[in-house]
Amino acid sequence: PAIWGWATWRRAWQHYDLNLPGWPRHKAEGLLQSKLQTDDARRHWEQTFDLHHDNDDPWTWDYHWTYATWTQGGLAASPRQNLVTNIGFGEGATHTGTATAPDLPIDDIHTEEISHPLEPRLDTHLNQLLEQRLHRKPPNKFQRGLSKLRRLLPL
Repeated sequence: PAIWGWATWRRAWQHYDLNLPGWPRHKAEGLLQSKLQTDDARRHWEQTFDLHHDNDDPWTWDYHWTYATWTQGGLAASPRQNLVTNIGFGEGATHTGTATAPDLPIDDIHTEEISHPLEPRLDTHLNQLLEQRLHRKPPNKFQRGLSKLRRLLPL
């Protein structure tokens, strides 16, 4: 589940808990293996949940929401077009005070034509693409150097 432009129901939010009390059990039962397709993503989320389990000073809320969603078999709706504007950037923002807001314009043309699927389904292809994009290992110095060199040299 993404944390920008989201909404939920009270019945779903009741499963949210900052302490992740069931994490050791869910970890042993293979929660991450059942939800994630790549080893990099599994390592990332295991480290994240290990860090936040029983933490007396959580500095964020969103990892816990992901955990609640996964443990309850929840799904997140992902529209084909952007439907939100993120106003949480700039002066006064908690974590993004000096960051620039991503340029994701709302698709005004298609927002009135939203059609809901008859049956919700997990899009494993989209999930795999997101895992690869978000959790892949950064390139090593040699790979970064090659990439820079390719950009500088005319083909």
